[in-house]
Amino acid sequence: MWNEKPAKFGPLHLGFIVLALVLFGLGIYFGNKYRDERYAKKRNWFLAGVGFFLIALEIVKISLSVAWGEGGISLIPFQICSTPMYLLPLFPILKEGKVKDAVVGYLSTVALAAALCYYVNPSAMTRTYYIFLSLHSGAYHAILAGTLSFVLCVHEVWNKKGFFKALVGYAIFTIFSLIAVGANFAVNAANPEAGLFLFYLHPDAPVTFPVIDTLVKPYVPFVVYYLLFLVIFFLIALLPWGIATLSVLIKNKIKAKKAA
Repeated sequence: MWNEKPAKFGPLHLGFIVLALVLFGLGIYFGNKYRDERYAKKRNWFLAGVGFFLIALEIVKISLSVAWGEGGISLIPFQICSTPMYLLPLFPILKEGKVKDAVVGYLSTVALAAALCYYVNPSAMTRTYYIFLSLHSGAYHAILAGTLSFVLCVHEVWNKKGFFKALVGYAIFTIFSLIAVGANFAVNAANPEAGLFLFYLHPDAPVTFPVIDTLVKPYVPFVVYYLLFLVIFFLIALLPWGIATLSVLIKNKIKAKKAA
């Protein structure tokens, strides 16, 4: 156990930020390197392997949390950053088409943005005295940063076609969030002490999205907060797509100048 809980932007937090950025860069590098279709089968099994590894990590975390007396319904693994581990194992069986485009769009925009934004307020890392739980949280999101940036580049989620994938992927996020809101209200209404906060979308959920949770949530009806959450998260989710698109445009301009 930690003698003191890890501090926000302390050594542990900063260390994992560096790790996440390194893995993010490596994901971009290898995503571009293995983009050719002849690597498709190996890529799909690699992504599935990462998904199963993350599921195994989650099982270990839940088992230890229960053993340490930190169990409860709050351990249900259905947060924004938990969803990729359910989708990554599908890659070997997903056929080219709208369903795969939706999964790719969701993972390379919403899930990638969420994994990176986690380090702004890494609550799961800093609210526990258990070393393993802090390390698990930091490493889990760093692995996501690398894996999902790989998905972004491998499937060329940029330009107009990529924007369509991002939109369809956001539809998946909206459905997931509605499931989370419905479950939160149903469970907490039946048992006010349950403390089920999937996606942290509930009036009583702890502050997780610092700006809107402190400046908006206390002053408006929950439905208004939820709709604003969807709009803001949509803009945040487009950041990876925007960065990738801009990078490709700059790269193409440099190549054109060299060729001239």
